[in-house]
Amino acid sequence: MDITVSKYFFTKKDVMKYLVYALLIFLCLDSFSQTTKLKKDSTERNDRYWQFSLRGGMDLATKSKMPSLVKMPLKGYMGGLSIDKYWGWWGVGIDADFFSNDAPKYDSAGFSQQVAPWVVDSYSASSTKLERYFAGIGPSFKYQTANNQFTTELNLRGGVTRTDGSALSANTTISSVTGSLITPLFLHSGYAEKYHAAAKAQVRFSYYPVKRIGIQVGAYYLYQFDTEEPFQYALFNAKPEDPEIVYQQTALSSYGAFVGVSYRLFDKKSKPAAPKSKPPVAAPAPVVVQPAAPVIIQRDVIVHVKDEQTGQPLYNASVVMKGTDGREQTTNTDKQGIARFPKTSSAAYEMVAMLNDISSTKGSIALTDFNTTGSIERTLYHNDPRFTLSGKVVNKTTLDPEGGALATLTNETNNGVRQASSQSGTGEFRFQLEAASDFNVVGKKAGYISNIEKVSTKGLNRSQVLYVQIELGVEEASKGKKITLNNIYYDLNSAALRDDASSDLKKLLIFLRDNPGLRVELSAHTDSRGSDSHNMRLSQSRAQSVVNYLVNNGIARDRMEAKGYGETQLINKCKNGIACSDAEHQQNRRTEIKVLGE
Repeated sequence: MDITVSKYFFTKKDVMKYLVYALLIFLCLDSFSQTTKLKKDSTERNDRYWQFSLRGGMDLATKSKMPSLVKMPLKGYMGGLSIDKYWGWWGVGIDADFFSNDAPKYDSAGFSQQVAPWVVDSYSASSTKLERYFAGIGPSFKYQTANNQFTTELNLRGGVTRTDGSALSANTTISSVTGSLITPLFLHSGYAEKYHAAAKAQVRFSYYPVKRIGIQVGAYYLYQFDTEEPFQYALFNAKPEDPEIVYQQTALSSYGAFVGVSYRLFDKKSKPAAPKSKPPVAAPAPVVVQPAAPVIIQRDVIVHVKDEQTGQPLYNASVVMKGTDGREQTTNTDKQGIARFPKTSSAAYEMVAMLNDISSTKGSIALTDFNTTGSIERTLYHNDPRFTLSGKVVNKTTLDPEGGALATLTNETNNGVRQASSQSGTGEFRFQLEAASDFNVVGKKAGYISNIEKVSTKGLNRSQVLYVQIELGVEEASKGKKITLNNIYYDLNSAALRDDASSDLKKLLIFLRDNPGLRVELSAHTDSRGSDSHNMRLSQSRAQSVVNYLVNNGIARDRMEAKGYGETQLINKCKNGIACSDAEHQQNRRTEIKVLGE
C-alpha cells in the first residue's frame, strides 16, 4: 500500500528521489561557496561543524527463535538521514530511518521432506511485509585526519521504532494410507503498528574530495526492546500424524550496510573583541515598579468513565468539561475508559459523559483543587440497562479485519432492526442489546457473502456482564471462485430441503438480494457410495431444490444455474472401493456457489 507523508516520515517510492534532490542541493551550495571571493577558510574551524547526511542500503532483519523452516534473515532495504553537531572529536546527532523487509516465508519443500512418507495434499500460506520507522538521538564520536579528507565516526542512538507487518500463517493437509491430517503449520500475527524503544549502533567512513561534500559507507546494528511476540508452530517428530504444537516468543533486531552523501557546515572562528571606549556616566534612571503578572496554574485533568453496574471502563464515551471562565473542552475516552485534558488552566469546572444517548453522573472541580500537586482525577458513572455487543468483521480468507461492511442487527424478539458499519483497519462495530432477547447479525458488502451469527441476552445478568462479543466472518465471492455452503441439509437419499435446519439457505438468499447484478452457479455433490448414475441424478435434483427455494423467495430464475456433479468432484481420497469414515464421506456431500458474472 502507499504510505502518505502526513502519516509517516517519508514515502517509500520517494526515498531515492529525495536523495538525488538533496545531493543536487549540496552540490549547488558547495559550488557557490567555492566561487565566492570572500576568504572564509581562514575564519572556519575544521573540527567543529554541522553535518547533514543521507543514506540508503540493505537491511537484514532477524526474528529470534524461529523454526528452521521459517527462513531468516528477512532481506530488505533502508533509507535514512542524520544531523550531527560536532565540537571537536565528539558531538550529538539525531537519526531518522525507514526499513522495508520481505515477508517471511515457510519452507514447504523442507516440510514435505520432514513428514515423508506422508504426502502433502494441500498447502496454503499468507504473510505480510515488515516495515519499520526509527527515530533516535545520542552521542557521536569521530576521528579526523590532518588534511580533513577522511573521517571515521561512531554513532550511538537511543529512540523509538514503529513496527508493522511480518505476519505469517501456514496450513497444510497431509495424508498416508492410514488417513489424512489437517493441521496449522505456523502462526505469528506479526506487529500491528506497534511502538518500541530501540538502540542503534552505527559506524561510518567518509571521504571528502572537496571541503564540504563527502561520500560515506557504513554499517549498523538496530535492536528493538520489548518486541517479544507469541508464535506457534507444529513440530513433526517420529509420528507425523501426532505433531507437537510448540509455543515460543520471538524478538526483533536487524543489521545492514549503506552508502550515502554528507554535507558539512563549519563553525566560525571567534575574533578578538575590539577595545571599547568607556561610555559617559549617565544619571540613574528612575525605578519603575511593574505590577506582578498573575500566576496561571495548569494541571492535567484525568476523567475515568465506568459502567455503574459492573465497574468496567467505557470506551468512546464523549466527555464535556465546562469552565466558569466560559471555555468548553470535549474529548473521548480511550479503551481504558480514560479521557485526558492536559495542561488545563485553573478555574472551576463541571463535567459529564455521554454514551449511547445516555448521560453519566456529573463531576466538578473546584478552583482550590489546582493548588495541589500532580494531576486532578475524577470518576463518572454511566448507567445503561442494555448490554453492549462488541463485534468484529473478519475476512475468512485472509483472517484480517474487514472494514466498510454494513452489519445488520435484527431483534428476533421485537423485530427491531439496526445497522452499523465496521471500522476501517479494525473491523469493529457496536450495538446496544436489550435484555431477555434473541438477535441475529449479518454483514453486507458488495461482492461478499456473510455468515449469520446468533446472539442472545436471555439468562445474562446485567450486573455481572456488560459486553457480548462476536466475530462475523465474510468471504469475497469473486468470479469463478467456489464457496462451500456447509449448512444446507436434505432428507436422507432425497432432494427435499430441510430448510428449518439449513442456516446457509438464508445466508445465500441475503447474498443474492444484496448483489442483484450477479449470476451464479449452484452445484450439489455426493459421496462415492451408491451408483454413479444415481448420484448424478440425486445431486442435480438437490441443486435444483436450492434454486427452487431461492425462486420462491424472490430471486429471478435466470440469475441461477443448477448443476449436479454427483461423485465426479470428490475433495478427498474416498473414491469407489476405498474404505472411509462417515466424516470423510461427509466432506464430499456438499453444496457450492460459484459467481459466473454479471
